[in-house]
Amino acid sequence: MYDGQDTIAAISTATAPAGIGIIRVSGPKAIPVCHGMFVNRQGEQVLEQFAASSFHYGFVTDPAGEKLDEVMCAVMRAPHSYTGEDVVEIQCHGGLLNLQRILESVLTADVRLAEPGEFTKRAFLNGRIDLTQAEAVMDIIAADNDLALKSARRQADGQVSDRIRPIRAALLSETAFIEAALDDPESYGEELVPRRKQLLNVLDDSLSAIDKLLAGADEGILIREGVKTAIIGMPNAGKSSILNLLSGRERSIVSDIPGTTRDTVEEKIRLGKVTLHLIDTAGITGAPENTANPIERIGMERAELALNEAQLILFVVDADRGITAEVRSLFAKTQGKRRIVLYNKTDLLRETQKKTGEALAEAFPDTPAVLFSTVTGEGQEELKDLLSGMLLGETGSSEEMIITHVRHRKLLQEAAASLKEVKHTIDKGLTEDFYTVDLMNAYRALGEIIGEEIGDDLVDTIFSEFCMGK
Repeated sequence: MYDGQDTIAAISTATAPAGIGIIRVSGPKAIPVCHGMFVNRQGEQVLEQFAASSFHYGFVTDPAGEKLDEVMCAVMRAPHSYTGEDVVEIQCHGGLLNLQRILESVLTADVRLAEPGEFTKRAFLNGRIDLTQAEAVMDIIAADNDLALKSARRQADGQVSDRIRPIRAALLSETAFIEAALDDPESYGEELVPRRKQLLNVLDDSLSAIDKLLAGADEGILIREGVKTAIIGMPNAGKSSILNLLSGRERSIVSDIPGTTRDTVEEKIRLGKVTLHLIDTAGITGAPENTANPIERIGMERAELALNEAQLILFVVDADRGITAEVRSLFAKTQGKRRIVLYNKTDLLRETQKKTGEALAEAFPDTPAVLFSTVTGEGQEELKDLLSGMLLGETGSSEEMIITHVRHRKLLQEAAASLKEVKHTIDKGLTEDFYTVDLMNAYRALGEIIGEEIGDDLVDTIFSEFCMGK
């Protein structure tokens, strides 16, 4: 358990050569330790004299007093720092060896190497931020599209907490009144029955607020995590060419020989407002077990696994060949999935066939379709717009706070279920002592979201996913 007595340090910038690197030190000994290794231009150790939130030029030295690097040093004193503790940040030249040598010099004092995410964990444990804001820090770092970044910034600003705390306060107030009335019926007993109307209003308001948060949660999670997307189609339909085009690089081998792709090939891309985890697959020509070639069979089995696990299917049809019975049979396997049909190779259609190509879009009338060409680029912009509308709905243009974590969605659903159970209990005419269990369950679930009701194990798990130095 964190007791606030030890001091930690780590490299907080990427472990790659760069112009500038940062070593962060946090804890009660951060300033004394760095004082002993920082000197100004005159060679004086003056860091302990620096005012809070100040920035200074000088040099860092090793334990023997030898200069290691020319640096800028930022001093932040508790509680006005990222962690809420005394913090010193050493900005030096960003060579990996240089950073490591300075870090080793810091660690020779009574300082230990920070665990992944420990600086942010301390900010949470010291009450500077709540758990949703802490999670948002990693979301900002990991964001790979504009909507994910915007959502993470809102969460970092405390917008999730701002919506949850009033709900918890109202539930706690009603629970406290019921408990007081049950403990002292002479003073409060007569108020219990008329108070039920107020409780019902609180329940309705709380459920409405939770429903608003849950409304965009599915889309919000897709925004943050990206959409697992399988490219499915017959052999030689152009699946690998589509992966290469959308990813902007030659990721998959492409040839005129059917069955070139034998394994799944994955690539993460940003397409418009959406991040896709694209999976190029082998062509599926029937049941894998009926295929004589063992390599082809494995490729088809992996393609079907990707199809089953995907959240979105890009179903590729060779427009030059048209819709065959095999194509329709394969398309049937995608039933129940979000899907878009890409009629590829439209560049091969002669002018006399253009009408035929346009009619292709009507082959699967209940599925969005795009006429596509990896040669001319036809259909790319239409695909971007279609994906945004299909996956994001109104969420993509909304300025409302949206839930982007599976953990948050699950706990909101638990809270809503408990509040509905309270309403059910009232409807059945049961006594007030039955209300408080479900009211407190909802209160606890909402508290877990912002970190006010959470165990040490879950805290450790959440912060273990952070990068080192954050």
